[in-house]
Amino acid sequence: KGQSEDYHVLNVFKVSNMSKSMLYANRNHILEESDIFSLVQIGKLQINNVNIETFANIVVSVVFNLFNSEMVSIALEINQQGILVRNSLEHHSEFWNGMLIYTKNSENSGYEPGIDLTGNKRKNELCESFKHLVTTQRIITTCEDTYSELANFGTNEKGTVYRCQSGHDDLAITCIHASIFFNSFFSLSTAPNL
Repeated sequence: KGQSEDYHVLNVFKVSNMSKSMLYANRNHILEESDIFSLVQIGKLQINNVNIETFANIVVSVVFNLFNSEMVSIALEINQQGILVRNSLEHHSEFWNGMLIYTKNSENSGYEPGIDLTGNKRKNELCESFKHLVTTQRIITTCEDTYSELANFGTNEKGTVYRCQSGHDDLAITCIHASIFFNSFFSLSTAPNL
């Protein structure tokens, strides 16, 4: 939400080949071609002192001015703020239809397509997938703030729901959304332009 509430987060990951040592360590987990790649965090922007329109402009600038937009895919949470970011991206002349992968955190997101993160079961499945991908070095985080927030993110006392134990979880959630790129709904083999 920004403006001193929840954070707006832009988390940037690069698709990289796993090193030989990582491949050897994970040899039992390599089942298909996409299993030899990792997502490595190369940067993040976490701010809560700007409105969503300003943040959307920052995202558009990063996507279309810093990177080759033909090589960019975005996991975007569709909520009230995410819709504004999506609209800003879609209005850019270099936008392409496969660029966005939508997630929704509510049945009331107002947007049908996307990977449904509503309900504790689906969220827990994605969190478990993320844990596995971190353990097998398929998702590699590099920022200290990311480590801190992920260390504070886990299941509740009953072990039934993943959530932040205290403080914000906005950065952690964007990392968990990155696991969608390895999820059965989307794989690198279906997005050769990444």
